[in-house]
Amino acid sequence: MSYLSVQWSEEYQLEYLEQQHIAFDSCDAIIGEQMWNFADFQTWEGIIRMDGNKKGAFTRNRQPKMSAHYLKKRWSQIPDQKQLIISDSAKWHLNRHSLGQSVIE
Repeated sequence: MSYLSVQWSEEYQLEYLEQQHIAFDSCDAIIGEQMWNFADFQTWEGIIRMDGNKKGAFTRNRQPKMSAHYLKKRWSQIPDQKQLIISDSAKWHLNRHSLGQSVIE
């Protein structure tokens, strides 16, 4: 992380995601990712947390933040799932958790 980023700012969030993705991309066992929060949300106010939770890719008013644009670019570059080679074990787990519908053939 850059020492110039203000903690919990949009720039900080973007740098945090970039560092996570370096780790994700270096591990072949990871085949997907999901952001913790879709959008910012209000929380109780106190000494520890003021002005809500700002971990989302969108504001509380559903306006895209820097991270939303970054994730769109990253995820639009991911190849089609059907082109990926998935192990038999992974297929079994995916199909087992798909509520009875076959996900991977």
